[in-house]
Amino acid sequence: MKATRRLSPDRKLYENLFLNRSPEETFHILSDGILAFVANAERLYDDAQLLFKQGRWTSGRFLLTTANEEMAKPYIFLDACRLDFSRHQSNLVRLCYAFYDHTYKYAYNNVLNSLNVQNMQDAKSEWLESVERWIPYSENENAEPIHETYFLREMPLYIDFLDHDQRWSTPKEDIAEYNYSMGGGILDSKSALARLKKTQQSGLFSPSVLNLINEKFKKHYFSDMNSDETLLNLHVKTAKQIETKTGVSATIYQESSLNTIPLYHFLTLQK
Repeated sequence: MKATRRLSPDRKLYENLFLNRSPEETFHILSDGILAFVANAERLYDDAQLLFKQGRWTSGRFLLTTANEEMAKPYIFLDACRLDFSRHQSNLVRLCYAFYDHTYKYAYNNVLNSLNVQNMQDAKSEWLESVERWIPYSENENAEPIHETYFLREMPLYIDFLDHDQRWSTPKEDIAEYNYSMGGGILDSKSALARLKKTQQSGLFSPSVLNLINEKFKKHYFSDMNSDETLLNLHVKTAKQIETKTGVSATIYQESSLNTIPLYHFLTLQK
């Protein structure tokens, strides 16, 4: 008997979302997912705050990081809505991979919530910095590069033997407390969650709006080689059409999570 080939989670997600479905079905599924991600991010964020208030800094740090990852997922789905489903299947597959990848979700959050990112070139620079792996200070020349997500996810939760320091690492409450007192991403997470919730409450994550975004954006493929003016004009036109079709003002669109830079092309760059 021939064994059935098991698909990876990202490939299975791609098939479930985009294959053998009408675009309308896909927009409904993506919309439901986005709403679920925002609600789950809020739950995790609130739970992290409860832990912080009890002085449980490391566990709170892990929950906050997980909340941030949930907040990256709506933007991954919005990027999918900006693509032509039939022409850019490889990009859609990469976006489904990013859905499960800690580094890429970290990069999505960093780029789209950074006040320093004002155009596609800024976005590329921030992206490349966000996905970079590096070697902590070590005399071990064979030390493996690691990514920032290790310090945000694994170190606050697990005990591990550090190759670069040749010692056991345990979660450090004092370090996590210091990060919290210095901001530690808390305020950034609060602001990012507020923007997603405001977008949700205005109805801009609805299937009909996602469809309108697709109609406007799928004729363009954005990379760091595009004119920033092209993207700006496209957002303006999209905002006006959404206002006409739904009654949601263009101003609300401009302040929403929809008015962001497409990042799907950067997934084609080396991590």
